[in-house]
Amino acid sequence: MNRILLTLFLIFFALPDLGINLGPINLRVNDIIIYLLFLINLGTIQYQITYIIKLYKIQLLLILYSSISLLVVVLFSSSELISSYELIRSIGSIPFLIILPYLLKFKRNRDFFYRGAFIGGAIYIVMLYFNYQSILINAELIKNYASFKSSVAFSSINPNAVSTISVILSGANFLSYFENKSKYSLLLSVILLLVPFLIYSRAVSLSILFSMLFFILDYKKMNIKSVAYLFMFFSIIYLSISNFINLEFLSQALDINVFSGQGFSGRYEVWEQGLQLIQRSILFGHGFCTNIGLYDRYFYGHMSHNIILHYWIELGFIGVFLFFSFLHKIFRNNWNKYINTYQLVYLFQFCFFLSFAMADLSGQLLYMNKYAYLIYILSLIDINTDG
Repeated sequence: MNRILLTLFLIFFALPDLGINLGPINLRVNDIIIYLLFLINLGTIQYQITYIIKLYKIQLLLILYSSISLLVVVLFSSSELISSYELIRSIGSIPFLIILPYLLKFKRNRDFFYRGAFIGGAIYIVMLYFNYQSILINAELIKNYASFKSSVAFSSINPNAVSTISVILSGANFLSYFENKSKYSLLLSVILLLVPFLIYSRAVSLSILFSMLFFILDYKKMNIKSVAYLFMFFSIIYLSISNFINLEFLSQALDINVFSGQGFSGRYEVWEQGLQLIQRSILFGHGFCTNIGLYDRYFYGHMSHNIILHYWIELGFIGVFLFFSFLHKIFRNNWNKYINTYQLVYLFQFCFFLSFAMADLSGQLLYMNKYAYLIYILSLIDINTDG
């Protein structure tokens, strides 16, 4: 049962519109699968709890600190600031962090997980292709790249999440290639990496390019075969961009001025507002899940759009310190393994995580939700272990 559900998990992860929306509760099929896996394995998880704590100790401390922060807000502060949607999403994501690391310790389970990643990735690309084609047919109705990005997105997720799902599925397929030498998985992972470029997701695209550059510069065993693969990858990117991308939209997306803030989608303003909120409570923050409420109260809406500001606004310097400690653990874990073994998978995991950490300088993906936990898990899976 575990293996069937692990396969189905990433298949339905690639189908974000399948779910139940009840006010603040947005329950998707992949969530239900995780909860089933959690219940089925509840009796055996207790024997692996030390493994999970050792691997995610800092993140679990961060969750504990967030819970205390939330309790303080409810009892002594402004509980109306708490976003019920963010709170339910955060609580509902915790089983992801517990059950998946335990199950993916075993190679047989990982193989079924990879099957789901391949099927899900293929379905995701096909859906985006038909979405993309229908938009191109009605291209005259789309005035700018931002409208295009919104149009290509699914109904239940924001446009930037389209790129996030694509890169997560790509990462799982890359791991399948490293562990099982599946060339089909490698090809699909490359195609999935093209999605952020094709939908003008600027932060993710730039982060992918930077991570790829880091990967190339630090690869200790570069040979002719490696160079050929990289040449093919960059050629595919170039051909995809030159044949599919609207040059006018691309020009709009690249029209950025760092000093004036032009092209940052209003982020300069919300970042300045975030700094003002931090000054009100530097050490402990305003409380877990209050980011949206604070912006509504003081600035008539929006949110921080920066992962560091998000942690600092809600959880203060203590929360930021714990978050950076966990980032450091992930980077150090993969870098040390790569330096000691020169196995390419560890360098890939380092760069995979680096791409999300960089993209989150203009986002807040890595904030205690299932996407963040999936990224952590894929970054810390050791394909050289079995149980």
